[in-house]
Amino acid sequence: MENFNKSIQKQKIQTGNDERKMIIHTMPKRFLGLKPKQGNTKSTGVVILIIGVFLLFGILAALYFFVLKPENNSELKNDDFFIEEEQPVKQNLPKENNNIVKDEINIPKLEEKETEEPSSAEAMAGEEEKPREIIFATTSDDFTATSSEEEIEVDDGKIDYVLAIDSDQDGLSDLEEIILDCNINSDDSDGDGYKDLDELKKLYNPAGSGKIIVNPNIEEYTNASHKYSIYYPDIWLKTDVDGDNSVLFRAGNNQYMQIIVQDNVKKHSLEEWYKEQLNVASIVGSQIIYKTGWNGIKNEDGLIAYLTQGTNNKIFIISYNVGLDNMLRFKNIFNMIVESFELAN
Repeated sequence: MENFNKSIQKQKIQTGNDERKMIIHTMPKRFLGLKPKQGNTKSTGVVILIIGVFLLFGILAALYFFVLKPENNSELKNDDFFIEEEQPVKQNLPKENNNIVKDEINIPKLEEKETEEPSSAEAMAGEEEKPREIIFATTSDDFTATSSEEEIEVDDGKIDYVLAIDSDQDGLSDLEEIILDCNINSDDSDGDGYKDLDELKKLYNPAGSGKIIVNPNIEEYTNASHKYSIYYPDIWLKTDVDGDNSVLFRAGNNQYMQIIVQDNVKKHSLEEWYKEQLNVASIVGSQIIYKTGWNGIKNEDGLIAYLTQGTNNKIFIISYNVGLDNMLRFKNIFNMIVESFELAN
């Protein structure tokens, strides 16, 4: 019994020693009663949400400007047959072409003309053409709608005009042949034995039989106030700049033809009027042009024609503005307009 009590006593002592050796960790008092913070998690979520909203708006804006937004049509493309942005000119040109009016003129059909008129080959056989020399030089600003002389500096005082592409080298530019429905790779598109350019000069249709007016792409314009008419490509837009006193035919590439009517107040002859207005001393023979019902003078570069009747009451000025690049895309169409000019009796 005694030994049993000693054994128990020994165990208690040993147990006490073991308890003293144990390390118990407790929560510091300053942390007791505090709850875990959740505010940082919520703030992070709100920030992510805001960033997502901004990204969404940015994507939608990019989609609108680069995909959905319509193109700005305030400036048209440089197409060979459509109107481009206007260039500064001497006359007060309209900013818009809202007043373009298509003239309702009954143009004879091809099948009707074939029965009434001889073929171009027969009609041209007995005709002779007067050679017309074109000398390229600077033009007067007073009676043309171009500002090329002011904007281009040339050492010798003359403008160097650039010839447009002419694939078949027949004298007609490819653009002119396309307008006339000709073959750009043939100098005789209708195969009648006469060159396309020769037929156009005589106002015959180079793409078929009959006069040029039967060509589906050529239309007649009649000025009711001043009683004249001309032929022009119907794809060109016509604009009345100053009523019937100034009419514009826009050809594209910043090029256009213009017809201006001025009163001959002093009743000078055309030669006297020309010398006085352009301040020149003489006129060479190659500048003089004639046709039944009128006579005319071309300026030195051949891109402005001054026409009048025998009465000399009015001067009709037909000019060709070649734009800023000075390329002669429609020189023969311009000559066609001049050649087709007619005054009513």
